[in-house]
Amino acid sequence: MGPILRIRRFALPPTRRGAYGSRHDVVLGSHAVHLARREDQLAVIAAMPLEIWDIRYLTDGQARSIGELIHATWPKPHMTPAARAAQQLEIGRQYAHAGVHEPRAIVIVEGDAVVAHASVLPRTVGTERGDMTIAGLARVCTAAAARGRGLGEAVVRAALGLVDAGEFEFALFQTNGRVRGFYERLGCVPVENLIVNSLAEDPMAAVFWDEVAMRYPVHGDWPAGTIDLRGPGY
Repeated sequence: MGPILRIRRFALPPTRRGAYGSRHDVVLGSHAVHLARREDQLAVIAAMPLEIWDIRYLTDGQARSIGELIHATWPKPHMTPAARAAQQLEIGRQYAHAGVHEPRAIVIVEGDAVVAHASVLPRTVGTERGDMTIAGLARVCTAAAARGRGLGEAVVRAALGLVDAGEFEFALFQTNGRVRGFYERLGCVPVENLIVNSLAEDPMAAVFWDEVAMRYPVHGDWPAGTIDLRGPGY
């Protein structure tokens, strides 16, 4: 297993608060407890082991476990689980010289398999107010056999908690209309900004392929105007 990321205390959004942990190493067996409001009452909907892996230091086994889940969730004829695993290792290499913000894989592991996953990919984007480093939320998925247990919500809340902790001003990501409501319930909101990649051959070509771009949180001084990702979509 690669190095376990030491994380700071972070808070859940105000609609749901739980104990994702304090200043300690996240290790197998640490429990993420998240609470959900049901008919105005807080109820525990899940308690599960939650791990945060620094993508720069993924082992081959960790990359393979993530790759298998991503392949099963979004199968493509030209992609194999091994190719998906190689993508994870390549992401780590791209961040080899990252500064303050590490790329993370937030996972829930059962047995030898990753059954829920979300990536947090830091990206310094250009805005009309200047540069801003955001948390790029990506590759949120849950194994088919593990759905309905709140695992996907747990990994997303852990990712958004990095914003609540002040590490990032915002999270920015893409999703589709079918899943949009899930993210809105977690405190996210669609953005109407034009999103471009000034480093692409065609800077004005669509950067995100899903129909909805969203940010977290709803409140805050989100910039108007064009957002330049300065890199491909995620």
